[in-house]
Amino acid sequence: MIWFLIKDNSHLGPFSEKYLHDAIKNGSMKESDFIWQEGWEEPRSYQAVFSDIKSDFVELKTVVENLEDEDLPPDLPPELPFNLANNNDPDEDENEVEEETEPDVVIDFKEYEFEYEKGEKSILKKLQILAIFFIIIVIAVPTWMYYRNSVNIFSRPQTMSLGDFERLEAVAKNLNKDLAFDFSLVTDKRTLWIATNNPLQGEVYINLKSKKGKILGDDVEVKSKGYLKQGLIQIDEFQFIEGGNIVDGYYDVEIYTIDDLEVPIYQRFFEQKPKQIRYINQFLITSLPAIDFEKQLDLYSKRIKENSQKFWEELILKYETIKSITSNIREGMLKIFDRIEGSYENNIKKFENDYKTNYGLFFTSFVENNDASYEKIIKLEFKDRVEIMANYSHLSKLAEDIGAETVKNLELLKNYKFKDKSSEEIEEFQDKIILKLTRIIRECERKVAIISAN
Repeated sequence: MIWFLIKDNSHLGPFSEKYLHDAIKNGSMKESDFIWQEGWEEPRSYQAVFSDIKSDFVELKTVVENLEDEDLPPDLPPELPFNLANNNDPDEDENEVEEETEPDVVIDFKEYEFEYEKGEKSILKKLQILAIFFIIIVIAVPTWMYYRNSVNIFSRPQTMSLGDFERLEAVAKNLNKDLAFDFSLVTDKRTLWIATNNPLQGEVYINLKSKKGKILGDDVEVKSKGYLKQGLIQIDEFQFIEGGNIVDGYYDVEIYTIDDLEVPIYQRFFEQKPKQIRYINQFLITSLPAIDFEKQLDLYSKRIKENSQKFWEELILKYETIKSITSNIREGMLKIFDRIEGSYENNIKKFENDYKTNYGLFFTSFVENNDASYEKIIKLEFKDRVEIMANYSHLSKLAEDIGAETVKNLELLKNYKFKDKSSEEIEEFQDKIILKLTRIIRECERKVAIISAN
């Protein structure tokens, strides 16, 4: 007869009746457990089903014990040896006996488990689900947000080239602990982009100073500030200390903060980045690819070196010219005091006529031409530009000083009472008249010597 065991709202089986009895004996099953077989309207307990059989067994046992020996059937004859009982191999018979002998029954309910009905989840299972859900909220969600924000950095601005965006994006995604920056300059030089792997946000200050001889233009020094967000700082307002615009080249860069940077919510669950920045380094800031910039810088350096050499040579020639004219004027003034040449008054008239004829218009023309050269070359690119332009200005001033000094000395000479003066007084007056002219001559000689040495 086939039996089923009802346990934990599940039907287990089918089992033989012997299996059920053995399960009761070895404790795998209780007499209060319910069993069921086909045709029953409802399950019944093991005890209720088999109690009648047990009572019959007790009565039978009592009858047997009361029987007398004569009423018992004779004993069975002894079993024959295996080799006499049949011709089979004893080992084979032994194996057959072993096969027929049923082992002790141990019911493995999992092996026979079939779930027919699903009840509500247990409290333990609900707690497990809640624990998993809590882990997802507390750990998985912040981790996902951190990963999402670390990957989903700033979007590409319209004015940023694709090559610059890929380069700056790599810096922003850099997960190294060391702080990193990189720059991109818009072609019109009006906007500067700075990427960093710092995930915080807030106001950032920047100081830039160009490296001497490593930029494609005049020296630049500038201060500015921008706002750091999603790994990018945008700079479009500049305070120039030197120069008038950002040019391509190498710069000494200082990046720093005054107030603490803000920490995004997702970042608070992980290792904190410094809330203050103090970073100093050298960077190439250019709107060109790096290799193209190096080529341009090489050509630019050669060109400005050639231009500079030409301007220095021109300056030497101009200083030599000023020196020569000034020497001639000084010699003419000294001849005024030479009595052998004629009277004092005649000598003054002769010098004045010579000056007006040979030199009067020269200084005016020299200053005009020199200023015109200054306005022309100021638009050119060349090395040592500041020094060269300063010398052009200095030459114009020397020419103006010589003209003004000569006119002033002529008035002094005309009003000087030559006849009433002693030789010592005349000599002292003579030195006074030519003193400034002598200084101008020596200044020209010094300038020529310095330029030639360089």
